[in-house]
Parts: sequence; C-alpha cells; structure tokens
Amino acid sequence: MMGQNSLIAFVLFVCYFNGINSEQNDVKIIKNCTLDDLRNINDDFKSVNSHLLNFAFFDCNLPALPDAIFFNVLNIKSIEFVRTKISTISTFAFNGLDNLETLTIGGNANLTLLQQWTTSNLDKLNQLNLYQNGIRHLDKIALRRYPMLAHLILMENAIGEIPEGFFDFSLNIETLNLAKNQIKKIEYSTFKVLLRLIDLDLSYNQINFIDSYAFTTTTHLKTLKLNGNQLTTIHSKFFYNLAGLEYLNLSENALNDYTGLDEDAFQQNSKLLHLDVSHNSMISIKTHSLNGLKALEILNASHNQIASIPSTALKDLTNLKHLDVSHNKLTLLLDNQFASLTSIESINLSYNEISSIQQFTFTDLKTLQTLNLSSNQLQMYEFLEQAAEIKTIDLQNNQYHEINLTAFRTFETVHLNNNHWNCSWLLMALSKRDHLVSNIEFGFEFDDFGLENSRKLTQDVQCYDYRQLDKPTIQRIIIINSDCDATRNEKKKKSTINTYPRTFSKLLNEEFDYKACLLWTVVAVFLVIGLVRVGKYCLERSEKKSERYRIVQQEKVLKDIDEYFAKNSKRKQRS
Repeated sequence: MMGQNSLIAFVLFVCYFNGINSEQNDVKIIKNCTLDDLRNINDDFKSVNSHLLNFAFFDCNLPALPDAIFFNVLNIKSIEFVRTKISTISTFAFNGLDNLETLTIGGNANLTLLQQWTTSNLDKLNQLNLYQNGIRHLDKIALRRYPMLAHLILMENAIGEIPEGFFDFSLNIETLNLAKNQIKKIEYSTFKVLLRLIDLDLSYNQINFIDSYAFTTTTHLKTLKLNGNQLTTIHSKFFYNLAGLEYLNLSENALNDYTGLDEDAFQQNSKLLHLDVSHNSMISIKTHSLNGLKALEILNASHNQIASIPSTALKDLTNLKHLDVSHNKLTLLLDNQFASLTSIESINLSYNEISSIQQFTFTDLKTLQTLNLSSNQLQMYEFLEQAAEIKTIDLQNNQYHEINLTAFRTFETVHLNNNHWNCSWLLMALSKRDHLVSNIEFGFEFDDFGLENSRKLTQDVQCYDYRQLDKPTIQRIIIINSDCDATRNEKKKKSTINTYPRTFSKLLNEEFDYKACLLWTVVAVFLVIGLVRVGKYCLERSEKKSERYRIVQQEKVLKDIDEYFAKNSKRKQRS
C-alpha cells in the first residue's frame, strides 16, 4: 500500500508541475514554483495520508505563505523553503502539520519578522532552521507552538536583541545557533530557561557585554562559541557553573592584559578540552588564569602580543597535547618552562622574536613529537642536545649561518629552509655524509629529471659568501637526492652536491655509488688507452726523427771522408 501511494504521489507531481519537480532521496524537490503550484499540492494529496513526505522548494516565487496552505497534507515530515522570496508568513500557515519534524526557511532576505506561524502545537517539530534571512525582530511568543524543539538555527540574520522570555515555551532546546547576527549584549535572563542547552554559537556578533550570571543555569553546556565579538573581559564568574564545558572559543575579541582573562577564570571548567584565545591583544598569560584546566588538550593562544609565559601559568595543564603560541612577541624561553606539560605532543612557537633558548627548556618532555620554531631569530642550537625525544623540528626562517648537524641525529624530520647559511660551511657539512641526517631539508624541493630520465628530488638552497663581511654575496647550491624510491622516508637518501652551475657535478657522489664507479672506471680505461696510443705515437715519431738525424750525420761523415781522401790524392799528384 505504501509503495502504491508513493507511486501515486510521484505521478501527481509530474502531472501538476510539468517537469519542474524532481525526486531525490525521498525528497520532493520543487523548483521555480508559484503560489498556485503550492495550492495544487494541498488539493491533490488529500488521499495520500499513509506516506510521510518531504518537500523542498527552491528558487520559487512565494512572497507570502497563506493560511493552512498544507492543511490537507497531514503527513509531511519536513519542508524547506530556500530562496523563495518569502516576506510574510501567515499566523495559520503551518496549521495541520502534526507530523512535521523539520522546518527550514533560508535565503529569504525580505523575511524580517519571526512570529507565531501556527495556532496549533507542532509537537513533533524537532529542528527549526531559519538561516540567511533578513530577520531583525523576534516576537516573544514566536516559539510558543514548538514545545519539543531541540535545534534552533538563526545564523546569518540581522537580529540585534533577544527579548526576555523568548525561549520560555521551548525548554527542550539543545542546539542554538545565533552566529553572524548583530547581538550586542547577553543578559542574565536571555538563556536562563534553557536548562538542556548543549551547544551555543554566538560567534561573529557585536557582543561587548555579558552578564556575569548569563550562563549560570545552562549547566549542560558543552560547546560555547563567543569568537568574533567585542569582548574585553572574561570574568571569573562567566563560566563558573559550566562544569561540563568541553569547547570554548574566545578568539577574535578585544581581550587584553589589563581587563582580559581574570585570575581563575576557568577554575571550575575541569572538563574543558579545547580553549581558543587566539587573535586578541593579550601581552602575557597570567599566572593563575589557566588554573583548573586539568583536562585541557588543545590551547590556542596564537596571534596575540604575548611576550612572556610564566611556567607557573601552565602548571595545571598536565593533559595538554597541543600548544600554539605562534605569532606573538616571545624573545626568550627559560629552562623547564614547559616542564608541567607531561602529555604534550606538539608545540608551535613560530613567528615570534625568539633569539635565546636555554639548554634545558625542552628537557624531559618525553611525549613531545613536533616542535615548530620557524620564523624566529635563532642562531643557537645547544637546546637540541637535551631534546632527544622530538621527532620533527622546524627551524625555517631563522638566523643560522652554521649548525652542528650531529645535534639532529635522533630526529626523524628536520626543516632548515631559508636560513643564512655560510656557503663554505654548507659545502663542507654536506660532504661529510656521516654528519647528515637522511631527511634534513635545507631548501625547497622540486623535481629534476637527470641521468637516464630517473626522477630525482632536488633541493634548491640559497647560501651566503661571508668573505666580504660588509656585503656578503648570495649563491645557490643544488642538493640532488638520487634515491628515486617513492617511500624515501623509509630508505636512506643518497645526496650529491652541485655548486651551481658546474657541468658534471651530478656525477659526484658522497657515498659509494656503483654506477658512478663503473662510469669513472670506463672513463679511466679509455683515458689510459688514449695515453698509451699517444705515447706510442710520440715514441715512433721520435725514433723516426732520430733515424733521419743519424742518416744525415752518417752521410755528412762519409762526405767529409771522401773530401779528405780527394784532397790527399791531389797533393800526391802535385808532388
């Protein structure tokens, strides 16, 4: 029977909407419709009561929804009105929709008022989604007929104020999204009846005031987003009753060092897992401002003006796994500064002004795997000797001229790109293969197709010739990794050094290379053969020249003898 009714429903849709409708995942999608098409639905589904229907209206022209428009379609489960040009909805528009569970009205800029749209209770309505409309005003009794409403989405409207008592008829709300509106303040009475509230999103409003007791009754709250507002102060009483809070976002506000985080602001939030205070104006992390956060796993304090982090401020963060203090003003890291972070896995200190790190700063951080110190002013590396547990370290964009590569023997991945390397040191260091970790990066990688069309991963390194201290010259060095295995992290790389632009530098290899050895042997054999032939030719030529000289001398001697005997004969004849 249900299958037959579904077929009837589909046929009726085709007949009345002439191809402007489609069916997808049991949802009846109606596009480019008018009010007359809407009335046809009401007339033609009187007999279809045994099948729950889902309607979605897109890009229609429905400036007004009249009374009881769906009165005869009793089994509608969900309705969507997206970009349908709705500006008014009658007080009786959704009467009769006793089985309605989800109502979505979105993308209607002319809908400015949220009011009562039915005079009978919709006891099954669970989700009301009113996103991206033009709603500015909230009628105090707008939610009166939705007693079981659990999810209310009002994001991206123009709401400036939540009237007192607005939620008095919807006590079961668990998810409330008011993001991207124009709300300026949160009063004590705003959420006081929402005892079951779990997720609250107030991000990207204009909130500059929150009553100290605004969240006193919302004790089940787990997620709270206050980012993108104008808050300057977080009082110690704000989150005092939120013992179950797990995620708190305070980023992109105006928190500063003087009126920002109160001492013990999170003292009662022992279950908080993720805290984001990034993109504020804090100069330091106060000694007791993070007290009580014993379950915290992620702390993001990036993009502030933080110049110091007292080790005592981190003393309760024994469960912290990820710390991000990038884009701040740190200049010095002290011994054992992070000693209390016994569960830490990654620390991001990039884009600070760090020039000095004491030797034991990262000592005994057994769980630390990733350390990002890129874009600082480091020239020292002694602290690495006490950080053997780290697997990946990023030292890009610092001030290194030279560094002891043996300090990286225990690391799996090392990024040293964009430092001010001394060319002489770099060439010498690379030539000592035993001192080079297999996956160190000195430059930016690119593909090179060299001998025998074999793919070679190449690093382009810029270095400096400091022999002219007043104006060091810039040179380039090409490091060619001749190991073509795609899983190069599992196999030791072979590297050659190319002082750009040398001609046969790819043939130089720092490890024993059978191909290079064979090639050089062949070259040597041909060279020896050539030398032998040249020597033989020179010898033969020399012998021929000596023979000619001997003959010439012999002929000369014979000539002299003949002349001598001729003269003697003449003398005897005369006498």
